[in-house]
Amino acid sequence: RMLREPERDPYFVDDETFAKLYAACDAMTLPCSQHFEPPEWWRALLAFASLTGWRVIEILSLRRDDVDLATGMAFLRAEDTKGKRDVTVELHPAVVEHLKAVLPFEPVVFAWPHHMRTLWTHFAKLKDAADVEFPGAFPRLRFGFANANVDTVPSDVLQRLRRHKSAATSQGYVNAVHRMRRQGTADRLHVPPVLAKRAASG
Repeated sequence: RMLREPERDPYFVDDETFAKLYAACDAMTLPCSQHFEPPEWWRALLAFASLTGWRVIEILSLRRDDVDLATGMAFLRAEDTKGKRDVTVELHPAVVEHLKAVLPFEPVVFAWPHHMRTLWTHFAKLKDAADVEFPGAFPRLRFGFANANVDTVPSDVLQRLRRHKSAATSQGYVNAVHRMRRQGTADRLHVPPVLAKRAASG
């Protein structure tokens, strides 16, 4: 019989950690461009990842011609997605503002003219500069998107935004402990009167 792996609540980048990463972008030195500084590129990348939940490979595949800043819409072609499905999303105004600072003349929005391993290495440097530590890299921003919106966005919409085939997959991205704390679950539980009196007297 195969041993069952222990189930653990997933780690995600919360608002405090995101703020530290965002501020630490000033330390980044790549990519180089005539039109923007590396910190602007990283801030735009973090904003896009945090407010769309896209995979980093999808973000890097986004083409300049498929972004309309006037309408705030972005289109991702099926061949550039894991599920091989076209994606059209409405971008948050904060994302649009960040894109205005880095939108290049290259075919793709987030041009990274280096090996992909270099991108992950530089994300590790960003974590060091921010003085934060957590497992993994960009996927934790994707997890953060799920946890930040699970209480406000309908489950079917959130599942579609994340492009999961099943609701169970989307649910696996949610940290149940943090969600219960946000919702004040303990304070909303029914308490037998005899226990409520004891809690009140204590």
